[in-house]
Parts: sequence; structure tokens; C-alpha cells
Amino acid sequence: MAISKMQKLSLVAREEDLPHLTKLLQELQAVEIIDSKQEEEFAPIFERYFDEELQVNSLEILEDKMNEVEEKLSSVQTAITFIQRNGKLKSKEVGLKRVSLSLAELEAQVNLNEIHQLLEEIATLEQKRQRLEQECDELQEKENTIGVWRTLDIDPKKAKTLQYVNANVATVDAMLFDEMQQSLSTKLSHYELEVIRLGKQENSFVLFTLKEEESVAKEILQQVGVQEFSYKEDGVPTLVYEILERTRLDRSNELQELYKQVHQYAKALPDLFKYEELLLAKVARIEAETMMLTTGHVTYMEGFLPLEKQEAFYTQLDPLVKAKRVWIEVFDELPKEIEKIPVLLKNGRFVRPFEKLTEMYALPKYDEIDPTPFMMPFYFVFFGMMVADIGYGLVLFLATMIAKKVMVFPRGMKQFIDFFQIVAIPTILWGFIYSSFFGAALPKSLFGISLPFPIISTTEDVNTILIVSLALGFIQILTGLALSSALHIRKKDYLQSVADGFAWQGILIGAVLAVLGAVALHLPILVTIGAVLAGVSAFSILLVPMLKTKNKVTGFATGLYNLYGISGYIGDLVSYTRLMALGISGGSIAAAFNLLVGFMPPVMRFTIGILLLILLQSLNLFLSYLSAYVHSARLQYVEFFGKFYNGGGRAFSPLKPKEKHVNISQKEK
Repeated sequence: MAISKMQKLSLVAREEDLPHLTKLLQELQAVEIIDSKQEEEFAPIFERYFDEELQVNSLEILEDKMNEVEEKLSSVQTAITFIQRNGKLKSKEVGLKRVSLSLAELEAQVNLNEIHQLLEEIATLEQKRQRLEQECDELQEKENTIGVWRTLDIDPKKAKTLQYVNANVATVDAMLFDEMQQSLSTKLSHYELEVIRLGKQENSFVLFTLKEEESVAKEILQQVGVQEFSYKEDGVPTLVYEILERTRLDRSNELQELYKQVHQYAKALPDLFKYEELLLAKVARIEAETMMLTTGHVTYMEGFLPLEKQEAFYTQLDPLVKAKRVWIEVFDELPKEIEKIPVLLKNGRFVRPFEKLTEMYALPKYDEIDPTPFMMPFYFVFFGMMVADIGYGLVLFLATMIAKKVMVFPRGMKQFIDFFQIVAIPTILWGFIYSSFFGAALPKSLFGISLPFPIISTTEDVNTILIVSLALGFIQILTGLALSSALHIRKKDYLQSVADGFAWQGILIGAVLAVLGAVALHLPILVTIGAVLAGVSAFSILLVPMLKTKNKVTGFATGLYNLYGISGYIGDLVSYTRLMALGISGGSIAAAFNLLVGFMPPVMRFTIGILLLILLQSLNLFLSYLSAYVHSARLQYVEFFGKFYNGGGRAFSPLKPKEKHVNISQKEK
């Protein structure tokens, strides 16, 4: 229930052992390698022991290695994309069913010779596909061009070489066609106009004129903007079009056959995914090597290691250490700049899934406390109170339980599945308290035994629910203030622990005691105690800034400004009324849906009504869970974290596989 204690380590290894070393560290997934060259305190050591030119050469070699691996990675990713896009696969054939393997097991399952042969075959198919698609496109383009003239039974090229007549194969604007015909009939003694196609915008035609009237005909055609048909094929358009169409269909059939061939490679996708995973892991190892320093014979690296992983770390590297091929030194002394120390949260089984909520807000700095264990109980209760339905809780619990049994999820997704399985429990418990099962009330008795449900009625006990909501909010705010005081005490800033925590607790508790004494319990002594406590606490808020500054007037003004923050606490308490609002509204909507279906005639009720009820309840279930997730998080981030938590830590980023397709198990010992 804390932030993992980090240790700084230095490691020296023989140059030839570096690939093996990085693989061992990657299997362990527990060491974050840092770039020593960027550390200011390391500069004197770097200048004394490490030749800069040698580092440049080393980086160039690593860059070449990286380029080689990335080229292979690009090849396998191209092959995967090619199969997925062109293999006409079913959804279950597209991906790899996620499994958990060690890095060694993954390597054992990949046959590199088979993979390389497979990639060559797929590359050949890809080239063939590109060629066929290009040919189809070119043929289609020619078809579209000649298609207008496909009824023309003379060769436009030969038509221009006739001895006694001149032939013009052309198109003209449809609106100018009649004008052209009129000019031809007026100015030419003999001509023949054969219309090939009448279109909405253009008309296509062949015009035959006498040779001696060629210039007159040309002038007429120019006046109406006729465009000559540019014919590049050999032969009559009618025959050429048929040949093009037949050839294109042949190429299209070849393409369809190729797609069938590609489909046969779907069974190879799992192997390609695993090979991609191995290459991604290798990229990560090379990136880690770029942060290390070399003398030409040995390599030096620095990193961070969580204390609880120290035993596994030494066990993993023990063979190399005993063979005097690796030298390790671990330091408890950490960098003075807290921001440089990575943060790894360490919580128990039931709290760990809630770490995602903390990470979405901000990781704590290394010298702060992890708020997750303190936030988890409140989120647990708030979420359940906002949904509060036995049926909805059972659906979520069973769905997550079955999903975990039949599927292997990525690690981040697995945490979310665990999270929703846990919050299903308070949803069920609050469902019993409110007596709600898919919006229907629980029976008052069972087998003659009287049941206590509802413990709190959402229709008759609204004020009770409101008081419970405010009480829970009050407790959480006090907890946040207590944590604020604890943090200041840890830093030995005792005065600020009073001003930022204890004093505000005193004001809030004093105000509650005074209200209870005056309104509920009618005890004047309680009113007096509450007023005195609140007054002394308020005076403390004014006093602390005066004690901490030389200018007492400025300190007093600061105290007054801080005291004005009481309005914010009132707003915070009001925010917790959403616990009541969402809990009541979700159940009321579910009950309304039940009532709506209940009004249907029996035949409709047990046919369409069942489907409608499932649909409406599913919609309400989704909206209820979405609202509970968002609003519970909002209460933690604003009302709770705002009292003590700043965050801003850097996540621990160990050398580990990418885990794009496969969960790589950590080597513990």
C-alpha cells in the first residue's frame, strides 16, 4: 500500500555479452535504464573514461542494427496488413487470440526459416496483386475512353487517310450540336454525319466531307469548339473495346484467384504476429543499448530497480556475475531531484485495479503518498450507491468473471476488468439496501419469513439518503485533510499541517457539532463545544501565516484569504448529493421501464415486451454504470485529491516487451 522503494544501480558488462544481458533484463521487466549521458553529475566521469568519438561510432552501429530490425518489422507488418485486407477473412481469423508466454517460449514458437519463406511468398503475391490491380485500372481507363466509341466500326486512324473524303471523329457540346448541323447543311454541298452517341453534355459523331471542302468544314467545327477524338489503339474501336473488356475480366478473375490464395495464408497470421512481437522486443532492447556507454571492451549502464525486485534481479544475472562477465553495484542513495525518480505503485489485489484511476489523474511524486488505498474504499461505496441494483451488479460481476475465464486480456485491460468486477459487489449490496432488482422491489417475505427490505426506501427515505450522502462526503473530506496534515508532518512543516489540515477539520467538526446540538439533539453544551472548536480552528488559520512571515499584516491578510475557503467546503459537501440523485434516478428509470412493459397486453408483453424490456434495461444499465464511473471519479479528483494531493510523478518504465499481441510473463526468479 505504498510507492515502491527505488534503488539506483550501476552495471558494467563485457561488450560481447550486451545482447544477452539486455534480453535477460527484458525478461525480468524490472529495470528502467536511464541515459547516463544526460545526467549532469555524470559529465566528469564521461569526459574522463569514455571517448566521445567511440560513443558516436557505437551509436552508428546501433542505428544500423535498428534499421535492419525495423526493415524486417516493416516487412512482417506489410505482410500482416496484406493478408488482413486481401484475404477476405472472417473476424475470428483476423487477430491472434492473446496468450501469456515467456520470452523464451515465444522465441521457441517462431520458426525463422519458415517465417522468412512465408514473407517471400507473401511479398511475391503482393507484387502480383499490385501488377494485376494496375493492369485492371489501366484497362478500365481505356475502356472508359473508348466506351463512347464502342459502336464505331471504322479505324479513326485510317479514316484520316481516305483518298476522296475527309473523316472527323469528334465530340461537341450538346447545346451546339444543332447549330453545327445547320452550318454544315448551309455551307457544304455534300457531307455525311453519323451520330455515335447523344449525351446530356456532349454528342459524339463522325463527319465525312469532300476533300475540296475540308477547310470550310474545319472552320465550322472550330466555331462550335469540336474536340477531335485522340485514338491511340490499333484497330476498330468495336473490336478493341471487346478485347479490352475481355482482358480486364481475365485480370479481374486472376485477382479473385489471388485473393483465394491469400486467404490460405490466414492460418499463418498467428506466427506472423508472434514474429512481430519478437521484433518489437528487439527494437526495445536496441533502444536500451543506445542509452548505455562503451569503452570498446565493456559497456556501462545505469538504471532504477524496485527494492522488491532486487532478489529476482540478482537471480537472473547470477550466472553472468559468477562468470565475472557482469559487475553490479546498487545504491540506496537516489537523485536529489525527486522528479527524476520513477514511480511504481505497489498495492494489494483488491486495491491494484483502482491504480488506473490515480494514473488518469496523475501519478504521485516519489516523496508523496499513494492516494489509491485511501481513495479505493470511498470509490467502492460511491459507485455502488450510484447504481444500487442487484440485477445490474450481477450482470456486471458475471460478465467480467466469464470474460476473465475465457479470454486473456492486455495487462491494462485486465486491470479494468478486475476493477469492474470489484465495483459490481457494492452495486449488489446497495441493491439490497434499496431493494432493487432490475428496478423491481424485493419481496417483503419469503417462505413465510419476513425480509427487512428495503432497508432504506428510495421513495420514502429521501432525506435519510441525503444525510447518508452528505455524511459519506464529510468523512471523505476529513480523510483528505488528515492526509494533508500527515504529509506536512512528514516534511516537518508542523505549522502548515495545522493550517491546511487540522484547523479545517476542527472548523468542519465544530460546525457539525453545533448544528447537531441546536437542531437535532437540542444540547446547548454541544453547541458551545462546536462553536469553541470552530472558533479556535479558524483563529489557527489566521495565526499560522502570521507566525510564518515577518510581515504580520501580510500574514493576517493571507490567513483571511485562506479562511474564505470555507465557501469551497460547502460546495464540496453539496457535490456529494449526486450520490443520492444518481442512485434514486437509476432505480426509478428501471422501475418505469418495467411499468411501461407491464401496461402492454399479455400477448405483446411476453413477445415484443420482453425484447423491449431487455433493450431498455440494457440502455439504463450502461448509462447507470457510465454515470457512476464518471461521477465517482469526479468526487475523488476534485473533492478528495484537491485537499492533499498534487501528483506529477514519472511512471516507472522498465525495459520490457511491447506486448502488442502476447502477454510476456515476468521472470520472477
